[in-house]
Amino acid sequence: MELAFISLIAVSLLVATIDVSRAFSAHLTLGNMARAGAQAGSVSAVLGAETTGEAKALIENGAKDEDSLLLGGEPTVESRLCVDSADYKLVQVRVSYDFEPLVGIGPLAGPFTLERQVEMRAQMTDMRSEFTESCF
Repeated sequence: MELAFISLIAVSLLVATIDVSRAFSAHLTLGNMARAGAQAGSVSAVLGAETTGEAKALIENGAKDEDSLLLGGEPTVESRLCVDSADYKLVQVRVSYDFEPLVGIGPLAGPFTLERQVEMRAQMTDMRSEFTESCF
């Protein structure tokens, strides 16, 4: 009887530890995805992008190349090419992902939306007119 009770607690702790580890890994992966997308966007003119659409395609492809560790659903990549108050051209990338726990219990049943955002200055770009969106 006691062994069954202790086993239940031990298995519950193990599953909770695995879920927290998976969530932390997904959080790190989203950060890497956002950073890779922003990096691709910051040099998009060097990579041959001549329009906003081409730059955003480079950003999305750069971000999605980093999602090898995510299990389950597809992450969402949102990007903006904007100018801040100091007149710097910025590339902003936001990546979000719906994390599903292995075992949902009560209010922790999920899904939970994890989100990371990165902002970088655009480098060597002549697409001045393309940076017209409002920043996040």
